[in-house]
Amino acid sequence: MALRRTTLILLIVLGVVIAAGVVLYFMFPDKVNEVLNRSTTTNTNTAVTANVNTSITPTNLSTTQDLSGDTALTASVKAGTTVVQFTSFDRVETFDQTPAPANQQYVVMYFEGVDGAATNAVFNALDTAQMVSGNQRYSRDVLKVAANVVKNDRGYIVFIVPASSKNLTLEVGSGADVQSVKLP
Repeated sequence: MALRRTTLILLIVLGVVIAAGVVLYFMFPDKVNEVLNRSTTTNTNTAVTANVNTSITPTNLSTTQDLSGDTALTASVKAGTTVVQFTSFDRVETFDQTPAPANQQYVVMYFEGVDGAATNAVFNALDTAQMVSGNQRYSRDVLKVAANVVKNDRGYIVFIVPASSKNLTLEVGSGADVQSVKLP
């Protein structure tokens, strides 16, 4: 059975395209896989020798970055059995190199590092904290809980509030269990 001329031309073009694809794949596999979003990493076995004394003791770890606000604050809230001790706060126009939206500012509250085992409980308690001004409530924007294994490291919780807001109060928890920290 004879093939029509158009079918024959179509099959030849298809064969040339497939052959070109195979040649490109073998010549430039990284580029082809990048286009197809596939990794070209191959698994290789490498002999590794273990060092016996490689433990790190975190007692001398410290941060040189000053993590504190300009206004002193002495307040605390409980997160489960852990006391979260707030030490200072700031009202700033820029936080972490990000400017606040127009007519708003960041309120950053700093607190001491907590025991490593308590970081999840503290995070969960502060994750739902709100900043209250009058009858307006603002959810947290950023939360960092620091473990006390790094000397001078502190956690912080950040809120974005209107620049004109006054009488700010941090509220942690809800209902009868709500804990408040009034900012000076």
